[in-house]
Amino acid sequence: MYWQKKYDYAKRKSFQMISDTTMRRVFRYNYSELLFIEEVVFPTFRADIIEFREVNNNKVVIGYELKSDRDSVDKLEKQLRGYLTYCNYVFVLCTRLNYRDIEKILDVPEFSRVGLRLYSMADSGNFFNSKRKAKYKDLRGEGLTMDWITNNNKLSLWDYWLKEAWGIEI
Repeated sequence: MYWQKKYDYAKRKSFQMISDTTMRRVFRYNYSELLFIEEVVFPTFRADIIEFREVNNNKVVIGYELKSDRDSVDKLEKQLRGYLTYCNYVFVLCTRLNYRDIEKILDVPEFSRVGLRLYSMADSGNFFNSKRKAKYKDLRGEGLTMDWITNNNKLSLWDYWLKEAWGIEI
């Protein structure tokens, strides 16, 4: 547990060790088989990662918000409300430094669709431990439109997925 001891020491000394970049790299490595895009701009927030997946024969959109050692949780509630508008599931990926604060924020019925995964380090590699499950919600009746999609090279992926999942034509 060399890395865990090093991290605990850094926390005691108020060093900021785990960055957003580090967490993204671990996510990409551990979940390389997933279909996802990063840095998606919505009208009221920016999503760190959006994943497209089929779960129980339903095509779903899953949002991931990363909270590294360098991040504040001050805007998390607003961000989560944004994710919940566009995603069937949402997960917060966080470090031990802000884990307890995020748990408190999620401890309300409004965020029952938000799961929590804790960034963990081990000599065998880094990964995310599931600490809280997210409930599913079907969004097809919620009036989801394509107006919020920014004009970038990822548009074709959104176009395909939303046509397949919800029958929405762009």
